Amino acid sequence: MQRDSSITWRRIEKNSLNLAGLNVAVIGGTGGIGRSLAHDLAKQGADVLVVGQTFRDAETKNISFLKADLNLVIDAKRVADEMPAETLDLVLMTAGIMAGPKREVTAEGIERDLALSYSAATSSSTRSLHVLARVARNRT
Repeated sequence: MQRDSSITWRRIEKNSLNLAGLNVAVIGGTGGIGRSLAHDLAKQGADVLVVGQTFRDAETKNISFLKADLNLVIDAKRVADEMPAETLDLVLMTAGIMAGPKREVTAEGIERDLALSYSAATSSSTRSLHVLARVARNRT
């Protein structure tokens, strides 16, 4: 694979970014990398919607919450319907789990890691994709 010489890269320090007015949804933003990203984005001025099970950042400026069990496809579909896709500039999918040594199945009968890592992400993104695409077309 050859490097595309028309693309140039430059390092940007995250603290130099002004994200004021940017609307971001972090799917799986209640822990780990997602929570850290949500905090960083909010500190830089973005309005962040965190989607997950347990919200610990109610006092954090610029962060709001949508409760959902992303292990369940039905909840992922609900999130897609309730997410304000028309106003979002960015959606980050960070939901994930550490797979355990024993197979676990959700209440819907789907293997838990598959439900969270693939089914929920696919369900939530494809349901809102048409809205996001329309918004993108209107912005150009």
